[in-house]
Amino acid sequence: MGESGSQNELVLCHGKDGLPKLGGWLLLLAAGQLLTIGVRAWDISGLMETIRHVDPAAMDLVLPIFRFEIGVAVSQIVLSAGLLFLLLTKRRLFVRAYIVAMIAMHLMNIVDLLWLRSMVYLMFNEMAMMLGRIAAGVVASGLWIWYLLVSRRVKLTLIR
Repeated sequence: MGESGSQNELVLCHGKDGLPKLGGWLLLLAAGQLLTIGVRAWDISGLMETIRHVDPAAMDLVLPIFRFEIGVAVSQIVLSAGLLFLLLTKRRLFVRAYIVAMIAMHLMNIVDLLWLRSMVYLMFNEMAMMLGRIAAGVVASGLWIWYLLVSRRVKLTLIR
């Protein structure tokens, strides 16, 4: 019953056209990519607003930081949009692309933190908060990668 029950469950996940539908955890992963796009777009708008209020005398110091921050945010939006496209079109490439994109995003965040730390003084609690966010992202990505690699439903859904 266990094997046939899970097969029946997977069959119920197909649409009228016979193609597998996104559902369950994969749908949650798609929502996460949408959330990343929204958060990073919000970050860019906040940075653009902050730039307008910077003292012109300090612009030489802060402009490179803002440019780098905006570059990281745009890069992460592009990566998330690409992942969302691959997932919604059910491409087999999605799993490998997700792994590479998550490594790239976390490396960008680490470089961002180290570079920002070298440019301005960060209080211990600010540094700890940033490191905590990076660590939480690495753990969450690791769990998603594990799921994507071992899930039978993922293998049956990503068919193109």
